[in-house]
Amino acid sequence: MPIKCVVFAFLCILQVHSLFALTREYGIGDQGVAYPQTALEAGYNPAGLTDVGERFDIAGGMLYQNGYTTIKNVPAPFGSFNQRGSNSESKWLPLAIFGVARNLSKNLVVALSTDGTRSGKACNNEGFQAFGQGKFGAELEIPIILPSLAWRANSMHSLGVSFPVYIARANIRGVQNLESLSVAPGLVSNNGYEYAYAFGLKFGWLWHITPQLNFGACYTTRSLVGSHFYKYSGFFPKHGLLAVSPDLKVGVAYRCFHRANLAFQYECVFYQNNPTVANSSFSAVPFGSDAGPSTGWKNANVYTLGGDHWLTHELQVRMGWTYLPKSVVYSGNVNGNLGTAWYVFKNLVLCGATWYKNCCELGFVIGYALPRSVTSPDLASLSGGQIEIEHSQLPFMLSFTKKF
Repeated sequence: MPIKCVVFAFLCILQVHSLFALTREYGIGDQGVAYPQTALEAGYNPAGLTDVGERFDIAGGMLYQNGYTTIKNVPAPFGSFNQRGSNSESKWLPLAIFGVARNLSKNLVVALSTDGTRSGKACNNEGFQAFGQGKFGAELEIPIILPSLAWRANSMHSLGVSFPVYIARANIRGVQNLESLSVAPGLVSNNGYEYAYAFGLKFGWLWHITPQLNFGACYTTRSLVGSHFYKYSGFFPKHGLLAVSPDLKVGVAYRCFHRANLAFQYECVFYQNNPTVANSSFSAVPFGSDAGPSTGWKNANVYTLGGDHWLTHELQVRMGWTYLPKSVVYSGNVNGNLGTAWYVFKNLVLCGATWYKNCCELGFVIGYALPRSVTSPDLASLSGGQIEIEHSQLPFMLSFTKKF
């Protein structure tokens, strides 16, 4: 049995989730590129900060997740690879985010905010014989800090720039069997937590086509400078380099009847431009090298539709829907690799409300990712066996806003 199938199974078990802990933007499907609402706008489009006013926003909550990864139908003599285990032993993940925006002048705005935490955590107390000895675990967390500057060029156009700072933490346990296939055998597994950082650029444009119709666009570059996860430089490609993929968002927003807003957003994450996640998990070169095995991700496309409505002068309600095509889940490459399920779910529905009083706001949002399972095709590396991933999510957030 080629050891590469071990890598493939490991990568399928590690679930990574983008946790955008917002209420107003999250309540309409996690979008804001053309519909600025809060001081957290830089996460979607820094140009939109010219429209949000001076304010402080903070939100916190929890994400409940539940799922399983199953390796099945592997024939003898490798039947011990058949195993079903939770890919979300940590079922409750905390969410938190904040943002503050202030005017430097009539047309210039400065802001500091966070952009959610990209977080993945999978563990299994029994461990996986295919990977190594002892408890299996994989953690990756990437909080993002966004210092931003926005400029209103005229009544129709605004431009903005952010300087994302990525601070990452990783921990890998129970995959000692991969050490013999690594460029750095002692830097693969069971080395505790390790930290790395990276920096990038984010550019945004907001166009008020009419008083009712907006168009927005935002592009985030690949991280320009990054450090390495030294303790796991024998596991992650490019000797543990932290590299963040480019991202493009475009969207439109329309105000209806002065009391309702509709918004649509399209996002593409260019994973294929980032070798640290685009390398095939069946790569024949050693772990940790520049072309070492990774997740084999393809570019991800995300579509979002949502809207809100003022029920009274103090109460606003909202709903949103996020749709991820099948191609996001089935990141198939030439080797027939299912790839890591960045989003196992295909549909995420959300709703929320905000209550306004004087210069303060209180809000909530709740979402539900419809349960879904995906199954790989028959894999030659598993002698015809398959890998099945099941997952669901339920986020809940509360927020507070103070306007200056």
